[in-house]
Amino acid sequence: MLLTFIFPSWRLFDDSYETPILYLIKENGEKLEVFPPIPTKLNLLFINPEHNYYLYFHSAINRLINEMASNDFNQKELMKLKEFQIILKLMKSQINLEVTDQIKIMNRTSKEVILHLPGPFCA
Repeated sequence: MLLTFIFPSWRLFDDSYETPILYLIKENGEKLEVFPPIPTKLNLLFINPEHNYYLYFHSAINRLINEMASNDFNQKELMKLKEFQIILKLMKSQINLEVTDQIKIMNRTSKEVILHLPGPFCA
């Protein structure tokens, strides 16, 4: 019994999945990955605010995808969602958004496009 306390079950991670990739596509076709994965280091396992920020951003993307799956939104309605506003605010803190930019959310392994939104987002 004590061993299960010291060595917990890792079955929780059997159901985990990769987070989608969010790209910002510039007018010239350049694709920028917003918040790329952060390599995990043992010394940053407990105190790692950058990783917490990354997790917060990607959980907002997952919530947006779940919201899209449960409802049928047009682009204007989608951009009013709280999850989208969180993503946009975090993106603006990292990247200089321009009127001509586009947002594309893709599956990390299959590269299937989940969401493609043309701008403007910074107006």
